[in-house]
Amino acid sequence: MIRTLKLLIKDNLIISKILKLGKKSDLKSIFKKADLNKNSRVIFDVGANVGSVTLDFLKYFPKSIIWAFEPFPKTFEILKWNIRRYKERVNLNKLGFFNENTKKELNITTYHPAHSLIPLHKDFKNSFHFIQEVRTQEISVMKLDDFVKKNNIKHINIIKIDVEGVEYEVLEGGQDTLKNKVDSIIIEISLIRKGRKSDNLIRVFDFLYKTGFYLFDIYNLTKKTHGNTEILNEFDCIFKKM
Repeated sequence: MIRTLKLLIKDNLIISKILKLGKKSDLKSIFKKADLNKNSRVIFDVGANVGSVTLDFLKYFPKSIIWAFEPFPKTFEILKWNIRRYKERVNLNKLGFFNENTKKELNITTYHPAHSLIPLHKDFKNSFHFIQEVRTQEISVMKLDDFVKKNNIKHINIIKIDVEGVEYEVLEGGQDTLKNKVDSIIIEISLIRKGRKSDNLIRVFDFLYKTGFYLFDIYNLTKKTHGNTEILNEFDCIFKKM
């Protein structure tokens, strides 16, 4: 507890608000609307951060085991503390996913949910002026396919992906798993992480359609006002197997 308090104070975070930094929508109603199986047994939380969505999974899917992945050491310690009451149902991994097995530099920012494997693009900075890069830290990443094979995981009911701009790279590293072992995907799509002219959105959607998924729903639309115009920055999607 003392160590966690120090981590929170150092990063200017407040314990009572730490879990409020997650998603805005009522995820339980989203899960219900998407007709996600309440008896789901295996759920992957890729980019678990401090555990807000992990906790929603634990409560809504009472029979599930959650595999939570968070590569940044300080955030990982907070995640570990936040899920302590459910530790028998959560498999914690200080690891990120990518399209190769290697070490990568994580860009650390002044707002922990914005840490990313890619630098802040000017379009991102224009929308979120309060977020600044402060340093980098080396983390371990690997292919989703290799992790699943190594741990002999036969089936994944739901995989949630929130990886701040490297969605396609994560999917690319898990093509076999997604095609053959996954029922549903919850994924955050950013339109500004790689710039508004990036084809990231098209690549992600095309990849998922070709892997056998269809778009079920879109929620959590985040917009930025430019003059009299609102421009979409990011949103969350639910994809289900065809």
